[in-house]
Amino acid sequence: MILDEEAEDDVCYVCTFLGYVAAQTNNYVSDIVHQLSEQEIARQLKFAHINHCLTFEHAASIFLRRNPIEFGNRRYNDSQQPTFLDMGEIYTVLVTRYLARYKDASVEKAIRVILQSDLSNCLNDFSI
Repeated sequence: MILDEEAEDDVCYVCTFLGYVAAQTNNYVSDIVHQLSEQEIARQLKFAHINHCLTFEHAASIFLRRNPIEFGNRRYNDSQQPTFLDMGEIYTVLVTRYLARYKDASVEKAIRVILQSDLSNCLNDFSI
């Protein structure tokens, strides 16, 4: 599956947003995705163009009221960690490449597979 520009922007927003939520809740992105249903990922994609107009703080407060995410014990080292915006861009590239390779995969599945992968955890441990 090849994404059009709008769909790719939505994927980028969702991946970036989930990275933001992970940082705010002291989790890895994979921990956040693990706690979400595929329907919730689809919902985030559906409303990405609306949530994009909100601050991440506001969107996250709405998201966390709807999805009670358990807080983790991961500590972020801001001086060594790429920003959640940088990570969102990297995840978008990986998701689009996954979709190009596995043409029958849904976008929601691609996000789940990439963000829960060992590669995602390695990228999240950038400071090591």
